[in-house]
Amino acid sequence: MTLAFDYAIFIVLVLFTAIFIGLYFYFNRNFNFWHKLGVPYVKPTPFVGSLKECVLRRTTIGQHFRKIYDECSVTSYVGIFSFDQPSLLIRDLELVKNILVKDSQSCTDRVVMFNEEVDPLLSRIVCVMVNDGAKFDHV
Repeated sequence: MTLAFDYAIFIVLVLFTAIFIGLYFYFNRNFNFWHKLGVPYVKPTPFVGSLKECVLRRTTIGQHFRKIYDECSVTSYVGIFSFDQPSLLIRDLELVKNILVKDSQSCTDRVVMFNEEVDPLLSRIVCVMVNDGAKFDHV
């Protein structure tokens, strides 16, 4: 009886360990993205990336980005991770202008989505457009 119970506990522990290790590797798979590209980046925390302080509700997202912005004052951009997705925090005003004005055709398909029925104006702003600006034709 106790042998079967010990064996069941062992199997459960092995399964939990395997699941945890699998999740760890899944959520950390992109953490060398900025290193491969040679971009300076904020060292990510497993599972939450660069957003540890926000996830733990110690600070707001705006305050956290401001802290990163101030700490990385030497470079014109810095790589961060939103959980496991790489993102770029741009500090240089000229670089921001180039991206939003000259390279705006490359800045579609954003993560943030807006319902056109709820807010038709906001869903047509260039920064949140989806599908190569097709919505912009009938504005």
